[in-house]
Amino acid sequence: MPELNRAALDAVASARPQSAAIIAAIRPHLPGALAAAAIDTPLRQAHFLAQIAHESDGFATLTEYASGRAYEGRADLGNTRPGDGVRYKGRGLIQLTGRTNYRRTGRRLGIGLEAEPRRAADPDIAVRTACAYWQDRQLNIHADRDDLVAVTFAVNGGLNGLADRRARLTRVRAAMDRNLDWSPAPRAELQRGARGPAVASLQYALRQAGCDVRIDGDFGPATERALRQFQAQTGLAADGISGPAVWAALLWRPALASAHAPGDKPGMPLVKRSLSLAGHRTSLSLEPEFWEEIDRAIAEDGRSLAGLVAEIDEARGEDPLASSMRVWVLERLRAGR
Repeated sequence: MPELNRAALDAVASARPQSAAIIAAIRPHLPGALAAAAIDTPLRQAHFLAQIAHESDGFATLTEYASGRAYEGRADLGNTRPGDGVRYKGRGLIQLTGRTNYRRTGRRLGIGLEAEPRRAADPDIAVRTACAYWQDRQLNIHADRDDLVAVTFAVNGGLNGLADRRARLTRVRAAMDRNLDWSPAPRAELQRGARGPAVASLQYALRQAGCDVRIDGDFGPATERALRQFQAQTGLAADGISGPAVWAALLWRPALASAHAPGDKPGMPLVKRSLSLAGHRTSLSLEPEFWEEIDRAIAEDGRSLAGLVAEIDEARGEDPLASSMRVWVLERLRAGR
């Protein structure tokens, strides 16, 4: 497991004096708790830090600023007795909230949090409850995919503060060892009937691409229609399934945009090139941004375009060649190459 250095914590901290004190208090408890929750890879640790830093206002507090009165009478949180809203307000690094959550988490950790809710703000318990929350909701799966939207949806129940969480994730990654393995796992293949944070991530990406779809984590008829529409517009098989080619088409624009200097103009028409493949002349049409990245890659790797295309063609199975080329470029960019 990579060592989580002080620089990584400082990168996502606020400038308030209390942040340094809270970091000093929680840091000794992190290694054991992270290991127990299998938050043990660079991507998992970076996403975990970005989320807990946002939820704790940059480690400025382990107790919710509000009084908690807004939670009074919230049966969905188990707040059924007078004063439960204030008594069980948010505490800890991921803001444990509500009598039910205090009871459930306390029992899981063997701590009487329902009887002594203020203990949830103790540094060691704050670390343990955050890791338990992360593990219970299987957030490592989404962190492994480097899917900030899915992680945020699972933590927040929506996408509140997404921009801040993204900024903190960027900073913590820059502070961690760049020589570690940051390669993400493939995104989930989704279709109608699926539910959860991965679906919310798909819906978010579709909305970013201009589709009219609600981000609710439910892959219903509206999401399927939006996906089929996107597939048809991008020349993919309109089967309503989010396979690798769909994710490549959805994600390549922001990935490539970050690789371009200001003033570049992505989104131009397709450019066709001809080459020999398996002894036959063929043509391949891609966006100019993709060709630019491919040309840079083959120059860096000292290989030919025909050789690269032949390699991808051999491994692509039944996927269209153009889509497979986009997937290859996206994976290379996401790996930081």
